[in-house]
Amino acid sequence: MHLLPLLLLLLLPLGGGNNMADWKELNTLSPEDLAKVKHNDPRLDSFANVVEERYGLPKDLLVAVKNAGEMSETLGKPSPKGAKGVMQFIDKTREGYPHDVYDPMASIDAAGRMFKDILKSYNNNVMAAVAHYNGGWVQGKAYMAGKPVPSQSQTAPYLQRIREYMEKRSAQQATPPSQLTTSFRLGVSP
Repeated sequence: MHLLPLLLLLLLPLGGGNNMADWKELNTLSPEDLAKVKHNDPRLDSFANVVEERYGLPKDLLVAVKNAGEMSETLGKPSPKGAKGVMQFIDKTREGYPHDVYDPMASIDAAGRMFKDILKSYNNNVMAAVAHYNGGWVQGKAYMAGKPVPSQSQTAPYLQRIREYMEKRSAQQATPPSQLTTSFRLGVSP
């Protein structure tokens, strides 16, 4: 049984998170079976929504990063750059947000903690925080300054995938455009 999701459940206000039942069954999986869960499993989406609510993040931000940004099909193997787990943490970043990278729920929670912190650094500009998540301080600061992100070959398409995914999810959920713009700052990318 995984304690982190249960602790999060206890910390949420009563009635908070309308998707909690979907992800609870993940707690019953063995570590081996949990590591086999695909990055885009709807139960992980539900858990990501719970984490977003817990840390005050824009709805579906972690879902977008997980499903459109990282898209980690191989949870059990590091990427060519050494990123691991469903949220693709590199070892240096994971030092600041310790967790078992092969436990997708722990990885999603760590990403939630990280986004909570880095959003403060970028005055809640979500796309700058996403650029930082993907490529570090240099990309985040470049985005905030309105400059092209330095690693155009990786970060620019990453930002575009996140933006498109969030817009699509918003349309499917009938989120008013003004609410999406306020919470996600979907301005034109630099």
